Amino acid sequence: SVTLYQASSEAEQLDIKRVLRTKKVILLPNLRSRREIETTLSKGISKNPEELRICLVARINQIKNIDKAIRWVKEINHKGITFDIFGFVEDDQYFQKCKMEMDASSDSVIRFKGGLESVAVIPRIQDYHLFFLPTQGENFGHSILEAFIAGRPVLISDRTPWTGLSSVSAGFDLPLDGSRFKEAIIFFLAMNHVEFGHWVEGARKKAEDYYENKELIRSYISIFK
Repeated sequence: SVTLYQASSEAEQLDIKRVLRTKKVILLPNLRSRREIETTLSKGISKNPEELRICLVARINQIKNIDKAIRWVKEINHKGITFDIFGFVEDDQYFQKCKMEMDASSDSVIRFKGGLESVAVIPRIQDYHLFFLPTQGENFGHSILEAFIAGRPVLISDRTPWTGLSSVSAGFDLPLDGSRFKEAIIFFLAMNHVEFGHWVEGARKKAEDYYENKELIRSYISIFK
C-alpha cells in the first residue's frame, strides 16, 4: 500500500514534506458537513455608523496574535467599539500578557468572555458585526468558516487559506501590519446598516461557495478510490 498525506494549506504541505521527507502530499482544503450551513438561520443585526461589535473566537495561545488584536483595538480608542474575546486558555502565561493589554486604558471596550462549546460558536458570532483574527498562521481556520456561515465578514491575516476576501465583500485578509488592521476596523466602524448588509451577504456567499465546491468533493472521492 502507498501512504498518502493530505495537507489543507500550502504551508502545511511544505511542512509535511520537510519533516517526513516525502513527496506524497496532496493539497486539499478540509471538507466539512453541509449540514452546518443548512441548519444555520440568518440572523440580522442592526449597524449604526460609529458603532462596531467585534468578536474573536480562538484557542488562547500566541499563534493567534490575540495580544496584538487587543492592542490595535485599544489604540483606535473609540467608545463605539466593543471587542469580546472567546476561547479556552491553552497558555496561561500568554493569557496573562493578553490581560495586561486588556486592562490598559482605552475608550474601546475589550472583554474576555471565556470558552465556547462548538455548537455555540456560530450563534455567538451572529451577535457581532465583525470576526477578527490576526493569526500568525492557520492550516484551515474552522472559526473563520463559521463566521462566514454566520453571515459575518472577517478581518484576518493573509496567513490562512482564506484569501481574496475583499473582492467578494466577505472581509479582509491582510499582512500583519497594525496600521492596515486598524484602517479596516475603522472602515467597518463607519458603515451604516445598508452598507453593512452588503458585507453580510458577501460573507454568507463565501460559505455557500465552499460547500458547493463540487471539484473538492470529487477530489476527496478520487483519493478514497
